[in-house]
Amino acid sequence: MTSSSYDQAINNLIASIALEETSLSQIIQSQATKLDTIINNQGITANDLQDVEACLTSMHQAISKLETILEAKIEFFDSEYSQ
Repeated sequence: MTSSSYDQAINNLIASIALEETSLSQIIQSQATKLDTIINNQGITANDLQDVEACLTSMHQAISKLETILEAKIEFFDSEYSQ
């Protein structure tokens, strides 16, 4: 791989990871806003809170998997194309 191709590949990888991280940040912020609204609802029940907790757990697991994939992208690229 030529130096300029390698540099471009690194730049593309960093840009794609940055976009994915930005999207995750926006999703988390949106969910935090929804959670705040739910918690401040006077009519919320224990069952409602359990449903919210299950949803948050599921979202956390999905985000953790995505973070693992992003980390694997970096590790793969580093092992395959390091100079």
